[in-house]
Parts: sequence; structure tokens; C-alpha cells
Amino acid sequence: MIPPSPLSGICVVTVTYGHRGHLLAQALAAVRAQSTIVGRIVVVANGPTDSLAALRSGAADIELVELDRNYGSAAGFKRGLEAAHRGSWELIWLLDDDNRPRSDALAQLLAARQSMGANEKDCFASLRTHREKHLAAARGDRPLEVYPNSFLRFDIGRAATRLFHKAAPSRFGNGPPAPAPAIRKVDYAIFGGLLLHRGWIDRIGYPDEAYWTYMDDVDYTTRIVRAGGSIYLVASSVIEDLDHTWGADNRGNGSPLADPDVNEQRLFYTVRNNVFLENRYFVTRRWRYLSNVAITLGAMFVSIVLRSRSPVKAVRRCGLALRAIRDGLAGRMGIREGG
Repeated sequence: MIPPSPLSGICVVTVTYGHRGHLLAQALAAVRAQSTIVGRIVVVANGPTDSLAALRSGAADIELVELDRNYGSAAGFKRGLEAAHRGSWELIWLLDDDNRPRSDALAQLLAARQSMGANEKDCFASLRTHREKHLAAARGDRPLEVYPNSFLRFDIGRAATRLFHKAAPSRFGNGPPAPAPAIRKVDYAIFGGLLLHRGWIDRIGYPDEAYWTYMDDVDYTTRIVRAGGSIYLVASSVIEDLDHTWGADNRGNGSPLADPDVNEQRLFYTVRNNVFLENRYFVTRRWRYLSNVAITLGAMFVSIVLRSRSPVKAVRRCGLALRAIRDGLAGRMGIREGG
């Protein structure tokens, strides 16, 4: 079989860090087991990792990019995209280091791309089975879309409409829902599973390192859409998450922000980066946005008190959220002092 050339081939980009070598090994094995040939695998080592020795002496299909410390996911994927772009690979498939794609996941993305005319402005995202939002979109329950003036996806007007629909279903039809399409257009995507043409790097550049971690992928794919591109979720291209993320693994337990045991650093970056992103692109009515912020924080406070039975912890957690909101509104981005 003739190996693909850079100008017509596919490059995988993944970012790893810390003690995640056991996860990365499974992800790389799954990439090599794809029914479609991958020409190059760019692995960005975001600081010292337990997989460096193996990667340095690894197979010829791997290009290792070593960073002296952890610069965050945005910087990691930026370095990986730079390497892929230098190599002139036509298509780039982004994966997290704990993504285990099924053997036909890439082939399904390429088939979807071909069925829609192989337009280089179209991007395609795999279905992440441990992401509730992805599953809901695939079922047709709730699309992956951004609501103007919402805070952390909450909007009082949208919430009232949904309650009204539930209270009076007969007024909106009782028939079965239409089957969800196998390829669904979405407003944004996450990096893990995203297939894009190299031309997008020429058009919009690289991920914004200011995010450091969390929401950098939503920002990047929002920029794609705002620049005239389209993103499609392909339900038949399936990726399993080996290490369930804090938000994705919180099904049925309410918002992870209200979990008294959630890591404070994760909470801070999630809230701050959401606020920055929302105000950068989606806030059109300040009063409505701030109303959504107040309602969300109030609900978070009550939930923490009920779940932890500790008003002190609730005050501390809400104080952290308020500092994150302040920094997001002021555009104070990058790594937080103290980690």
C-alpha cells in the first residue's frame, strides 16, 4: 500500500502531559488501527511526561514536539497545528491523549466529508460517547449551539420556554420526534475528534493561548463559523474517552460547578474562560446576561449548601466564581497565579 503524501494525506495531532502515558499508548494504538491510513502523528509533550522516553525512541510515524513545561491545552494544540501545517498535510485530525477512536472513526468522518462535496471550509467532529451534550445532539434532543446572552449555557428566557413546553405539551404537538440526522450541523466543537482542512490555519491562525485551558476549542471553532465555515457532528464516527472529564462524568448530578468537591482550578478556568468567550462573541444585551449570571450563581450557592451542608464552603466557592467572572470581564487571561 502506498503511504499518503503530505499534500493529500492526514495528520493526527494530540497533546499529552504529566502521568498519562498509559492513556496515550491506547490512543496511539487506536490511531494506528484506523481503517484509513494516517500519514503522520504529531505528539506534543506539554512539559515533562512519563511517555517521553518511549516517544523519543518511537516509530517513524511520530513527530514529537517537546515543551519545557505545561503551557496549557491551547498552546499545546497550537504547537501541534504548527507542526502539521509545516508538513503540508491536507487534513488534520485533532485528538485528546485519552481518546480511543473506533477503527472506522476517521473513515466515517472522511465519508461524511465526501458526501458533502469535500469542501475545505467544512469541518467534521466525531461523537464523544462520554459527552452528554454530544449524545443529546446525536439523539436530536438538544443541538450543540450557543445561545446569545446565556451564562454557562443558561438563559432565563430559554429555560422558561422549555418549562412552558413541558407544562403544555399538547399545544406543541404530541407526535414522536423526527429521527436525528446522521450528520448534524453544530455551532461549535471540541478539539478531541475535530477534522479540519489545513486552509483554516491560513484563514484564522491558531488557538488563542490566552485561554490556557478550557474553552480554547470552543473559541477556535467559533472563529471558524464566524469566518464562513461549517461544523458537522458525525454520529457514526465514535470516540471513547478513556479518562472521563469532570463535566462529562457528572451526568445526573447537576452542574459540576455546584459540586462541592470539584477542583477549584477547574472551576476558575471554566467560569473565567466562559465569561471571556461569551463577552467576546455572544453578549448582545448586558442586562440579560448579568441576570443569567446572578441566577446561575444563586442556584450554585443553594446547591452547594444543600449538598455539602456548609455555608462556609458555599461562600468560598461563590467567591471564587465571582473572581473568575471579574477576570473574564476584564480580559485577565492566561495562567492563574498559583496554578
